[in-house]
Amino acid sequence: MAAPISAVKPGDKIAWSGYAMMSNFTSKSLKRTFEQIMFVDRVGSAEALAARGHQGTVLETMNSAGYSYIQVDESGKKIWIAAPVANVMVGQIISWNSGAPMQNFPSNSLNRTFEEIFFVGGFQIVSG
Repeated sequence: MAAPISAVKPGDKIAWSGYAMMSNFTSKSLKRTFEQIMFVDRVGSAEALAARGHQGTVLETMNSAGYSYIQVDESGKKIWIAAPVANVMVGQIISWNSGAPMQNFPSNSLNRTFEEIFFVGGFQIVSG
């Protein structure tokens, strides 16, 4: 599991929110490839992890390597999310729970690097 820096320590009972599973992920900073790793938005006690919901209008979407990469306008801020591949169209309004943020994420299958992208477990179409 990979999570933003937190105060958990060995032996703690934890809960997490907003996850995305990745296979054969290579961490350049750790110089290690993980067969499977779960990127989570947060880790902590269950009480501390109240769900944080998001909603926005789809601006751009593309599918590659088992993921839907979706640029969304959330209250005037353009963000990218990645979710397991699903059908979504420009103009639709979607909602999702917080996801694991990644900075300077290189997508080899799309031949591009996302300055910031949030990996989420899925999303729902609200309208459109």
